[in-house]
Amino acid sequence: MLFSVCTSYRTRPKSSVVVCPVPEITARTVDAEEARRCGLVRRVVPAGELLEAALDEAEALARCAPDSVAMTKELLWRTSGLPVGLALDLAASANVFARTSPDMKEGLAAFFDKRKPRW
Repeated sequence: MLFSVCTSYRTRPKSSVVVCPVPEITARTVDAEEARRCGLVRRVVPAGELLEAALDEAEALARCAPDSVAMTKELLWRTSGLPVGLALDLAASANVFARTSPDMKEGLAAFFDKRKPRW
């Protein structure tokens, strides 16, 4: 896990930073709602809806640009455990590449042509 401090770098003032120790660092167990508040998970669903929600997420990822998804996955693996500053530098470099990639060009063309992208 990259961050043990859960905050938004864009709009939240420093006084509202919420420290959320994560299990990988403290071995403390957190419940689903706390994980959502800290940004460790985006969505919390009842146990009976978990499989359907997971499949929905997988289908959404499958519609995304495959090279961009692969690059994001690789970036997450490579930055795990790195100091935050270095991880952010690597992410910024990857972002520059992604914004000039064939996936980006096709995505923009599809948007302006009002069609689904052809990955």
